[in-house]
Amino acid sequence: MTQTPGPKESACILVIDDEETIRAFVSDVLKEKRYEVTQAMSGEEGVSLLGIKPYDLALVDLQLPGMDGMTVVRQAKAKRADSAFVVMTGHGSVESAIEALREGVADFLSKPFGPKELLRVVERVLEHRRVLRENLALRESLALYEVVKAIAASADLDEILGLIVQTVKRETKAEQVVAFIRGEGDGLLPAAGTEDTPPDEDLTRFAQKVLASPRSEGRPRSEGRPGMVTEPREPGGQGMRMGRQLRAKDQTVGVLVADHLAAGGVYQAYELLADIAAIAIHKAQLVASLEGSLNRIEEQQAQLIQSSKLSIIGEMAAGIAHEIRNPLAAITLGCELLVAEAEEKAGGQSHTETRALETVLAASKRLAEVVDNLVGFSRKQGPSKGPVEVAQLLSKTKSLVRYHISKSHVQWVEAISGDGQPILGNEGQLQQVLLNLILNACDAMPQGGVLTFSTAPAELAGMGPGKAGVPALALSVRDSGAGIPPEALRKVFEPFFTTKGERGTGLGLVISRNIIREHSGTLGVESEPGKGTTFTLTLPLFSEEDTPPTPS
Repeated sequence: MTQTPGPKESACILVIDDEETIRAFVSDVLKEKRYEVTQAMSGEEGVSLLGIKPYDLALVDLQLPGMDGMTVVRQAKAKRADSAFVVMTGHGSVESAIEALREGVADFLSKPFGPKELLRVVERVLEHRRVLRENLALRESLALYEVVKAIAASADLDEILGLIVQTVKRETKAEQVVAFIRGEGDGLLPAAGTEDTPPDEDLTRFAQKVLASPRSEGRPRSEGRPGMVTEPREPGGQGMRMGRQLRAKDQTVGVLVADHLAAGGVYQAYELLADIAAIAIHKAQLVASLEGSLNRIEEQQAQLIQSSKLSIIGEMAAGIAHEIRNPLAAITLGCELLVAEAEEKAGGQSHTETRALETVLAASKRLAEVVDNLVGFSRKQGPSKGPVEVAQLLSKTKSLVRYHISKSHVQWVEAISGDGQPILGNEGQLQQVLLNLILNACDAMPQGGVLTFSTAPAELAGMGPGKAGVPALALSVRDSGAGIPPEALRKVFEPFFTTKGERGTGLGLVISRNIIREHSGTLGVESEPGKGTTFTLTLPLFSEEDTPPTPS
């Protein structure tokens, strides 16, 4: 007798029949041909087994008590769309078997049947399934080739994940596919999906379940794949859902979830695309990390360059101060003598000559303070501070630039608000800052304009996390000039940067900001071409606690 050849490779077959003799007969015949066989005595048990383990073929009795054979097939196909089904039927229900074929059943066996007929049907169905799967694999390979080409041509993570979820949806015939990226801890963030709306809570919980599932390397195929979770949808739902951990370099970087899988889907692409998604996410995270490191390096380099420039400024300031101090002392002494003589001639009366000399004397003293400030700047010494009235500070500063303001056809406007509470600072240094801002504003308005000084309550950030803010006053200096272009605005506080050409040194704003920082304040700028520029000094308010103790 000619032996029927056995299978090329062992197939997993499930036999569902309520009659023990039929189950035993079918199992014995198939096991003799080295098939892996499992038995189920009811439709409910068979559906449950199909939901746990993938089977290549299920032999189902059509006339099962309780859940009938066709119901078993429908529910089982929803769980295992790639499984093949053969119905076993009595002589009186051939019409039902034909109807089953129309429902997608691969073949049927009429009871009673012998070993040869059983093996012929089983091998024909398995061979047909093998050819079908090869054709599907070829079609899938061609489709995947195009997808992989598109992925390889893109460096954009959103575009890559978008291609992957759309391809998985097409190949698995799922209703929804979502790629999640792992965030902080075990948090998952939806990164790409086939729907316009975010995934619902139920699908997100399933993704978390996939993330928490143990890895299963080394387990046999029948026990599932590493990092893969499949389960039926909620009672009443159709189909099943599948989730796969996205792993790269032994790290789980995300989860790929396909929901509401339909019968006839192709699942070989799922794992390949999941691996591609994992690599893409890992690559994007590496790129982001490298970009962050490069940004930090660039910031550190910029700080080193800034420190180097400021060091040069300090050395220049020390040299300039040394050269100016001696002749300035002579000018100041001469002015004091002239003032004394003028007062003596006037007999105590205040004349124009005396007032002019007093103004020159005040300016020379202020210049001497500036020289001292330059020396202090180079030595990194903080200024002595006390209460400074803003209105008085503006008045003194105006007296020094009155002639320049008038000659430049600039209108001086003050809008000082508040209760007049003083700020904490060094009057000479703050006057130096204002003079620099005023002269810059006049240069920005060559045809004349309006220079407005205004104040408003403000708050400076507390020293350290969780610390309360410091009460402050914001003093704004706004001109009506041409404004500063955006590309230049980013550089105004850089040493040696100037928009004045050879007339500017590029040091005024650098020194001014350094002075304000030594006052625990801030100096900011806002500008829009054609609408003028506003510099804002924010300085802490003076309080009684700032009063130095009286020496005993």
